[in-house]
Amino acid sequence: MEPNYSTYTLDELIDVESHIDKVIYPERYKQVCEQITLKQNDPKVADEIKLNGKVAKVNRLLYLVAFFWFFAFFTLLTGEFRLKGYSAYYEGNTIGFFCGVVLYFSLGLLIYIKYMNQSRKIISQ
Repeated sequence: MEPNYSTYTLDELIDVESHIDKVIYPERYKQVCEQITLKQNDPKVADEIKLNGKVAKVNRLLYLVAFFWFFAFFTLLTGEFRLKGYSAYYEGNTIGFFCGVVLYFSLGLLIYIKYMNQSRKIISQ
């Protein structure tokens, strides 16, 4: 019984292509390659691939948000703000310390707002 490759998704076809034994099943390999070409040229699949790429790029922004907010919380817990050779301690330089905390939180918040705006654009498409 031959598999019906026309019902496979592009990801499944690529997986089959990488795992199929080309020597034992040359006809199946040829069918898989033809289906991959058809799927890649299908406008619906191409749009889906573009959308997935955009979503992945936007989701990377969340890593930056987590990065800055982690450092903000870490700064609060340790009582020390450090940035490129500059250090401000809660006990010694309170204003510099809190400015550093606000800087980390603000950068994280700005990136989060950018993430939300881009997410809305993708959803509205």
